[in-house]
Amino acid sequence: MKKFYSILVISLILSSCAPANSASTETTIPLTTTATELPTSTYPPPVTPSITPTLPVTAIPPLPESIEFIYEESTPEWVVDLVKTTVQQAYWFYLDLGCSPSSFKAKITKEENGEVIAVDEFVVGWEDLEIDPSIMKQRVAHETAHIMCQLVFTRHYNMGAIDLRWLTEGVPNYYAAMEQVTHTGLNSGVPINNIDEQTQGMAEWISSNFCEVPLKTLEPGNADEILREFSGVGDVATRLLIKINPNDFQGVVKYYTLLSSKPNNVAFQEAFGMSKAEFYEIFKDECDKGFPTLTSSFHETPVVIATPVLKDGYVRVKGNVILKDKNQNFSDYIISFCKTTDEQCLPGVLINGDGTFNTTLAPGKYLLTVNLLDSGEAIGWYTSKGLTINGNCAETTQVILGQDTNIEINLHFRSCLP
Repeated sequence: MKKFYSILVISLILSSCAPANSASTETTIPLTTTATELPTSTYPPPVTPSITPTLPVTAIPPLPESIEFIYEESTPEWVVDLVKTTVQQAYWFYLDLGCSPSSFKAKITKEENGEVIAVDEFVVGWEDLEIDPSIMKQRVAHETAHIMCQLVFTRHYNMGAIDLRWLTEGVPNYYAAMEQVTHTGLNSGVPINNIDEQTQGMAEWISSNFCEVPLKTLEPGNADEILREFSGVGDVATRLLIKINPNDFQGVVKYYTLLSSKPNNVAFQEAFGMSKAEFYEIFKDECDKGFPTLTSSFHETPVVIATPVLKDGYVRVKGNVILKDKNQNFSDYIISFCKTTDEQCLPGVLINGDGTFNTTLAPGKYLLTVNLLDSGEAIGWYTSKGLTINGNCAETTQVILGQDTNIEINLHFRSCLP
């Protein structure tokens, strides 16, 4: 599977190889907040009023030791760092979508490459190191998704023999796009404000060009010979399938889990609650109409994110954000939860178009910051009465198993004084 396709103006889709999951029972948590005067030697450091707080460089947890990187000593250091950083970001992002924390190997080569070579190993490489690093990151994120979100469940290296080719490439295309837009604001070098913006552009492009190509014809392993742009069609089809599925991203996890022992038509029916034929009819109807399900709510809900799968030992945190004025947009900000014990900040949490957000956290004490999505710069620390730019006035949030929580984050600023 070594195909990389560019999807015209709105986004570029790299296709290649394969990826994963995690699950658990849902428990939510309570939240207790206490104003904490933090000494300057502990995290977070005090921030002078004229300067906005900046997140530490350890914003994303390190990878487990089970993830191995293989490369020659002569490989440029910046290339190795790019691959490692991208895998690290993608790993934690995919984990929240239900993919598996399985161990795997990432091999870096000096040749043009991007493919899965085993159920637990992929290869990426570039002959031309002058290309946009965003394109390189997209390839890495794509291959990581193959491993973590597909092969870890099916345990089949030859996906073409068991899976639907449009879905084989559609899932990692979509997942990699979400991950890259979230962490970089780019998708294969193209600036994207949010994933819905990209979905709208892609849906319009597919609707204008490929509605006469039956999705069923893109099932075989040689789908790229039938339609060169098959991965773009598969990407939009995957987004539509997840959008209309009551279990959203969990349906994908269930499908690949079932695919380890059942034919794709049976696995599809059980995972998504409809037959392949029924979905193909829906896809054709949507395509002919311009994919209204994917595009009609674009301006109303600029950011749509998955409900994270609850992993064992974690609890779900939900809440809502109150804007300071009408010129602000929820899609401009992310929320970061930083552990007070080891000064680690988790990947930023996106805010939905209605101001709500949700994530999953391990029990413990956290400090929250609100950050700008485009730069990652923190604008203030969370308190129950509003934001503060003084880290010494930040309030700790305690996450406890077995209790619900609903955090309200007000973007109005308040003084550090009581």
